[in-house]
Amino acid sequence: MKKTILIITTVLLFTGCSFSQSQSNIHYTFGVIETSSARKYTVIKYYNDDGKKVASTKLDEAQVGTSFNTTSYHDGYAYINNIGLQGHKNPQNIIQIKGNSTEVNKLHLPGTAIDAVSADDHYYYGVSNLNDYGYLTQMNFKEKKVNEIKEKSRFSYMVVPSHSKVYNFVDIENDIACDIYDQNLKRLKSISLTQYGDNICKYYTDKDTLYFSFNNQNKYIGQLNMNTDELKIIDMPYSYADNIYVNDGKIYVSFYNLVSNEGNKICVFDQDTHQLEKTYTLKHHLDMIDFNGSHAYILYRNEHDKYSVNIYDYKSDFKQVKRISLPKKKTYNYLIYYSTLFINPSLK
Repeated sequence: MKKTILIITTVLLFTGCSFSQSQSNIHYTFGVIETSSARKYTVIKYYNDDGKKVASTKLDEAQVGTSFNTTSYHDGYAYINNIGLQGHKNPQNIIQIKGNSTEVNKLHLPGTAIDAVSADDHYYYGVSNLNDYGYLTQMNFKEKKVNEIKEKSRFSYMVVPSHSKVYNFVDIENDIACDIYDQNLKRLKSISLTQYGDNICKYYTDKDTLYFSFNNQNKYIGQLNMNTDELKIIDMPYSYADNIYVNDGKIYVSFYNLVSNEGNKICVFDQDTHQLEKTYTLKHHLDMIDFNGSHAYILYRNEHDKYSVNIYDYKSDFKQVKRISLPKKKTYNYLIYYSTLFINPSLK
């Protein structure tokens, strides 16, 4: 018996750890993450478009996911930030969710205060900020550190690996920039963004183009050609640009203040001319939004802290087609909330 336990423990140490003890294949459209910052309580819930919960996975983790960053999808997986218990050391791992499955894995990522994560074919990445130092960490899928950038007085907003390069948006002593690295994390160039403002937290990649938003009082989004690294700035009609989505020659931009939790407008632009075509004012604040097929999925929290997912047909003038109320576990001395909405990674 002791020998059996030793063998199982050794296998877990060398193959990584999966949270879901009984993995199963499922068909779903979107998922939400219910979590807490004060307790190790997290549940990933999977839903179909009819609003039926088809499965769930419980994690012994705290504060999983955030609406402040873009969910990274790659090769049938979603990569989610794992912040950990408030006031405690970071768990030093990130969450990997497999598409069409209840399989959820944690991947080792050394460091504390991890703010954003992403992945490409060969590596996964994390940016973290602690004690006036900023870190950009590159890990292979054997969970071994490959490279790391550490700089004093550096704050990293997000990291985007694409086109055999790594784009890291940073604030270094109030100078905002996009640092561009090769896959060995050797810096190729740095593009100054200071004149456009800070809070670069959301992005979208479409073929050879990287779009990113400035969630501040300035009215801009950025467009970067990942072949030439040429930057274009697109004027916006409103402040606090947030999520970006591109489809059928249109750019969809939502406007939502991540600090005050206000904003319910979505603008549609021509992808080539950048001309504003339509503006929609939705019923709900855009706490978090993601797209799949002809639908936009919006995670919304009302003034009574009740959560719902609202599905809109964005190709039919954002007509609302369904509202799904999300149950909330009752607690007396700590907060439980929904941190993240994600699309089934197999659909991305």
